[in-house]
Amino acid sequence: MRSGALKLLKQGEEIGLPIDRQRDADVRSLQETTLYGIRGAAAYADYAAILGQEDDEVYASLQEKLSKITDKNLTLQDWVALALDTGKTNLKAMELLDAGNTSHFGHPEPSLVSLGHKAGKAILVSGHDLKDLAILLKQTEGKDINIYTHGEMLLSHAYYPELKKYSHLAGHFGTAWQNQKKELPEFPGPILFTTNCIQEPAAGYENNVFTTGLVAWPGVTHLENDNFGPLIEHAIEMPGLANEEASGGVWVGYARNTVLQDHPMGRVIDTLVDYVKAGTIKHFFLVGGCDGAKPGRNHYSDFVDKAPQDTVILTLACGKFRFFDHDLGAIDGVPRLIDVGQCNDAYSAVVVASALSDALGKEISDLPSVWLSGGRVMQMTGAAYYGSALFWLRLVVEFGLGLAVLGVFRKIPIWLPVLLLAGEILGRIMFFTHVVHSAVNIGNLY
Repeated sequence: MRSGALKLLKQGEEIGLPIDRQRDADVRSLQETTLYGIRGAAAYADYAAILGQEDDEVYASLQEKLSKITDKNLTLQDWVALALDTGKTNLKAMELLDAGNTSHFGHPEPSLVSLGHKAGKAILVSGHDLKDLAILLKQTEGKDINIYTHGEMLLSHAYYPELKKYSHLAGHFGTAWQNQKKELPEFPGPILFTTNCIQEPAAGYENNVFTTGLVAWPGVTHLENDNFGPLIEHAIEMPGLANEEASGGVWVGYARNTVLQDHPMGRVIDTLVDYVKAGTIKHFFLVGGCDGAKPGRNHYSDFVDKAPQDTVILTLACGKFRFFDHDLGAIDGVPRLIDVGQCNDAYSAVVVASALSDALGKEISDLPSVWLSGGRVMQMTGAAYYGSALFWLRLVVEFGLGLAVLGVFRKIPIWLPVLLLAGEILGRIMFFTHVVHSAVNIGNLY
């Protein structure tokens, strides 16, 4: 491991999370939730400020919450209130960032993004920063260098007109951040990281990596003052893509303005509401967040693939890359897979949910939708398990077996508890594998 990485680990151990380890688990959980919320809001607010959007109330709120993180006198209810207010601050920060992006680059519109590539010199851009991408596109104009996006930069292809006007914004390469060590060595051009989500570059491509803005890595060339000259020179020196390749495409750009604005054929939101009222659409499943890098974690993609045909999948952030290129079809012209955007575009999901709530006359919590967080899935599947035929059948078999053994042996054999425990574990594994991993009978479950 490099000395830079060791220094980062040591720094993490020294700083850690400023939570009170002596408090009970509920308070510690709320402290961590609040702290992570503060970090998220600060990141959004900083990016919004780069785009010219600021709000003193957001800054004041973050400072106030930071001052309370180590307050040992706060009760459990105080922490609940603080965590909820952190959510309110996050929503405002997301609104600022949305305003910054749309005022600079226009509102996202449904767009088909190529997953193939063109022959020629190439640069790959990863991260989240649309402003850096816009500057790079301007500086490479007319130089016969194609620009490709990676990770959450996928949604840049949906912004009009300030990004999509560049014909050399050629397509998207690769998937999510966690796959970069496998994917980036295959790219025959330099790679620019604009924000977080960088991993330690492997030996096969470390000399092709550049960083800018708030992201950096020891030994990697860092570009400042919007000068991408060294990156462009490196692209010219590298071989580039030898052949043109068509690999299909994916649709992106279904953000709030697309859903809520007026169209000649009527607003999308009105169509969705009509379908919900008529029972044509039974559920909206929002599959968002970051799906981890651990191999075999296919529950999100299995869930999406096997969700009933009368459901719509909304997705955002890098969790989408488990299934973003799957063809789920449509419901009377409404795509069953709707990509709302980056994690930075989460504000669109909130606005759409709020609009659906108003149109249907329901609270947001009463909408026919599910946020697929792990905890929520466990709550639902746990409740479903205790109401399932498998649970009651297991009870009958175990109880009957126990009585039968007692009737024969007149005592409890040493192997009986082991057998019953094995049956209990097997029953749970069968149920949770069947329901959670495969998402079978999901309509009954939810």
